[in-house]
Amino acid sequence: MTDAQVLTTALVAARFFGGNLVVAKHYMAQHWGQNRLDKSGFTRRLHALTDTLLALFALVGEVLKHLHPEARYVLDSFPVAVCHKMRVKHLGRAFHVVSY
Repeated sequence: MTDAQVLTTALVAARFFGGNLVVAKHYMAQHWGQNRLDKSGFTRRLHALTDTLLALFALVGEVLKHLHPEARYVLDSFPVAVCHKMRVKHLGRAFHVVSY
């Protein structure tokens, strides 16, 4: 696989398959005839291209920002309460069998 194919597969995984790289690799192999790498080889190649992928996202973001200057974005910074961790009591007591 070329670097472009690795990046395209990662983008297809993010857009159409909820980030599932395995399903995206299978899809790309079936529909586009790409040579498949094993999972570790693909992940290693993708991690090697992290800087390229981040630069690509920044470039696409800048292009979209210039194409739509009227767009406004609001960030919500409302604090959300965090649940506290609680210990779950041992389940054996909940299923105690009573003999008559």
